[in-house]
Amino acid sequence: FCDTFILLIQTKINTMANYHIKLTPVDTFFFGGEKHVEKDGKLETNYFVESNMYPQQTTLLGLLRYYLLLKNPTVFESNKIIDKRKAAEIIGPSSFDYNTPPDNFGKITSIGPLYFQYNDQSYFYAPLDIEFEMEKFQLKKVKDNKKTDYNAKDHYNNICQYLISGSGKTVKLSDIISDVPHVGNEKAEKGISKEEKENKFYKQNAKMMKHGWCFCFDAEIADGAGVIDTDDFFIPFGGEKSFFKMEVKKQPPASFSLFDSFKRDTPFILCVSDCFVMSDILKHTSLAVNRYVSFRNIQSKVEETKKYSGLSQTGDKQLSRSKRYNLLQRGSILYFEDIKKRDEVKKLIEANDKEHCKTIGFNKILTR
Repeated sequence: FCDTFILLIQTKINTMANYHIKLTPVDTFFFGGEKHVEKDGKLETNYFVESNMYPQQTTLLGLLRYYLLLKNPTVFESNKIIDKRKAAEIIGPSSFDYNTPPDNFGKITSIGPLYFQYNDQSYFYAPLDIEFEMEKFQLKKVKDNKKTDYNAKDHYNNICQYLISGSGKTVKLSDIISDVPHVGNEKAEKGISKEEKENKFYKQNAKMMKHGWCFCFDAEIADGAGVIDTDDFFIPFGGEKSFFKMEVKKQPPASFSLFDSFKRDTPFILCVSDCFVMSDILKHTSLAVNRYVSFRNIQSKVEETKKYSGLSQTGDKQLSRSKRYNLLQRGSILYFEDIKKRDEVKKLIEANDKEHCKTIGFNKILTR
């Protein structure tokens, strides 16, 4: 019996593998930011839209589901699902839906939070207050041997998002990702006036990544999904059909831990990924250095969705958009008077979370 039990455990372990997935942009890219707004029940062009600095976890899930379909040509051909039953087994019955979780994501058992890589060195999102020292719940910025108190009202002028390596080396996110403005217009339609045509012009800020850098994430995928170790090719990713070089390699997942030089004498919770939280979460903290990020995702169902080329305005078999949420942005850090209060808030975050959020890399936190 013992030998059989051990064999069953080994079989289960051997059917899962972690894959390191590296995404290098070929040119400019565009993530999030809505080119259309809803007005009187119709989708209209938004004049100015700006790409997010990074893809959301749902975007990574969408990429991985598409990749697995491409790796199964008997299921997916000419960008169409030809065997829905097998497709659901591989990628799950539907995309991410916060309010109506799917039973599973098929062969995708988990996705880790997004991070970066430069010359094979991993970089993670640093705490937003990394440039500050803390003295009894007061943050102080040290510059030219002078200390300046952190002022929450001036938050966006004195807080920068940094990335940090395992060795403690830091780099500003804005130093590796820059704006690239574009001006465009919607496809002209017959029978519309000159004024209507002019209203369809829009401006958007795409992004460009500094040479040598790339996005990365880890994914645990069950056997039989069609993943090929060390496979790499070019794949559309994000908005505007941006192309990325995608490299897939079987290896242990990357891990993030805070460096010793980040000295704090009070308990805290650090958001390693963007987090779904209650709107009043901050009232339970003694000090918080945080930002929020607007989030909504494109939704589809294997059994029902027929058109993947556009958003639905009428509820027919096209892609649809979820409602909008405000997530606590990765790098946000919450401080507490004692460990008991910290653990109470940790429970609140976990109580508000849903298992499928953590499965694809949301609501990952670090406590100390």
